[in-house]
Amino acid sequence: HWPAMAPSDITITKGDTIVLTIKEYDDMVTALPTGSPYNAVKGGTMTVDGVATTTVPSSKISHTFSIPELGINAPLPMAPEGGAATVVFTFTANKAGTYTWRCFTPCGSDPKGMGGAMATMGWMKGNVTVA
Repeated sequence: HWPAMAPSDITITKGDTIVLTIKEYDDMVTALPTGSPYNAVKGGTMTVDGVATTTVPSSKISHTFSIPELGINAPLPMAPEGGAATVVFTFTANKAGTYTWRCFTPCGSDPKGMGGAMATMGWMKGNVTVA
């Protein structure tokens, strides 16, 4: 069921270069608060529909794929209406362990926008195990 990240749990090998392809179908904007660090690409490189990208304006951001403990953030732009945005995020994880990835755009059900799907494993949250 949408919204979902499939698979939501991934295992990677420490030191390997990981190429993560995310198809963003959400055509709604969830603006980040002013000064938020989550609109900038961190810990890797990113393309959106084949174009190198280092930031996504808050006015165009839909979600993030973020692992703060690894210094990783991939801001996901909203999709064109009826279409998809293809994000390719490339990174290297050099720290073994299990880390939670999550979306940090506040579009959930509680007053701060981080409840519901935002707090549900397999939707806007999952695990990355670096072996």
